[in-house]
Amino acid sequence: MKISVSTDKLRDALQYVTNVIERRFTYPILSNVLFEVGEDGILHLRATDHDLSLMADVETMSVTETGAVTIPGKKCLDVVRASSQSGEVLIHADLDGVTLTIGRSKFNLSTMPASEFPQRPNIEADATFTISTKDFVHLLQSAISTMGVGDVRPHLNGTLIELTSVHIRAVSSDGMSMCICTNKNYSVDGGEIVTALIPRKAVLELTKAFASVDDELEISVAANALVVIGSERSLITNLIESPFPAYMRIVPDASDALLKCDRNLFIQAIDQAATLADTSMRIYLDVSPDSMELMANTEAGDRAEVVIPVDFGDRSTKVAFKHDRLRRILDTFSCEEVALHLPEPRDVVRIDSADEEELLFVVSPIRS
Repeated sequence: MKISVSTDKLRDALQYVTNVIERRFTYPILSNVLFEVGEDGILHLRATDHDLSLMADVETMSVTETGAVTIPGKKCLDVVRASSQSGEVLIHADLDGVTLTIGRSKFNLSTMPASEFPQRPNIEADATFTISTKDFVHLLQSAISTMGVGDVRPHLNGTLIELTSVHIRAVSSDGMSMCICTNKNYSVDGGEIVTALIPRKAVLELTKAFASVDDELEISVAANALVVIGSERSLITNLIESPFPAYMRIVPDASDALLKCDRNLFIQAIDQAATLADTSMRIYLDVSPDSMELMANTEAGDRAEVVIPVDFGDRSTKVAFKHDRLRRILDTFSCEEVALHLPEPRDVVRIDSADEEELLFVVSPIRS
């Protein structure tokens, strides 16, 4: 293989695909990136950890010889990243390894045969749809706020994507809070419901890789895999093979006991009170008709009391939450005003906003 590519484009592609490469792999080949170029003049890069595959396409500047080879991913990225030049990289692979030529500098790296690299999985899709990158990333970024980490219940360590005849929706839960983000601009014909439970690692990669991309994505859902194809970047991930609970049963109806408050003031008050919260990260909300006092204390007796204006009708109540959980939920919104439905102190709390109807959260209070 002998080609030349833009330094900047190769750097961007390598930064993406090498995200899946971990420090220690049982199989050395998984530390490599597959470089493959054919008659179409496109350099195809692919890296995998068996569960997740990241792929990027780079338009070459010239192709002298087609072929395929695997190159140590992190080392190759380090070499390209260290170059301050924005010119071209000459890549020449033969039986002795690969040589990267950048300007007057040359770098020789060891290689492994492309034949030893895991084959790209053959996915037979049950459903395929297109969605704008912006809309898909918004769904996933919203769900990240309540997605579990390392939970023994597999379904909590990912995000459910659900496509029905009326909407596409992202749902996640960590067992104590849940996010439902809905977009009604996308649907599937008939009464079919398409679902995919995407692992946390793939969700994070999708939001990071496509956050600044203005593109259309083609998404294919199979029984145990999801394929996301963009114009230059793609992803294949295994799905979590665990049923997601009937989440709508958990969502309480809208309540007359509606607390409305300024979102930014609420966030500031949480941050202030949290400075004197103990290791349980508990804050107490003492709500009256026109104000809310946030209280926290430490085991040493330190105490914080922060008051902000609210609208709670003619009601009053007291409830406690973990401040980090409440903070993540509020950060997901971008509107000025949020609403907390607080019928009873021990009931699960619904959080939404009339200005962002696509977002709905459910959070369990701390029951003391």
